[in-house]
Amino acid sequence: MKRSIAKTIAAALLGAACLLVEAADKPLTFQGRDGAQHTISELRGHPAVVNFWATWCGPCREEMPRLQKLSESYAAQGVNFVAISLDAPETQGKIDAALQKSGLRIPVWTGATDHTLTQLKLGILVPATLILDENGEVIGKIEGEALDNDVQSRLDWLLNGRQGKQPKIVQKRE
Repeated sequence: MKRSIAKTIAAALLGAACLLVEAADKPLTFQGRDGAQHTISELRGHPAVVNFWATWCGPCREEMPRLQKLSESYAAQGVNFVAISLDAPETQGKIDAALQKSGLRIPVWTGATDHTLTQLKLGILVPATLILDENGEVIGKIEGEALDNDVQSRLDWLLNGRQGKQPKIVQKRE
């Protein structure tokens, strides 16, 4: 009986923690490098890794080559990667140089702000990363620089049918 109650409580807590990233009535809108408008909800249908970064962020620059390699290693499994810049209009001109230096070739959107991070419950600092399942539900949040294992453990758990122990939803890195 106690085990059944504990499982019910754990399921309820997990459900509350795995909130949908965007409410249907007010999606967060970003701009692609080609000028097209994008929302995180368009990533639904496939698992996704959404990274928030800025050109002025040192840990972001360290993380970018790792994200590129991870995107390449999970491409065959249909995982989408996107990087969303928090650069203000006056520093967006530095994005191309940062991308070239880091080798990052995943889609890059602009238009995020510190308010975006707060809305997504990602803290207020970059880098920050969301890992979403195919329904757009958050299965992982990484506050700070994401290490390979932070992303891999969550994606592998998801891609393997959510078998075994779920990695903790929130990972905080300094």
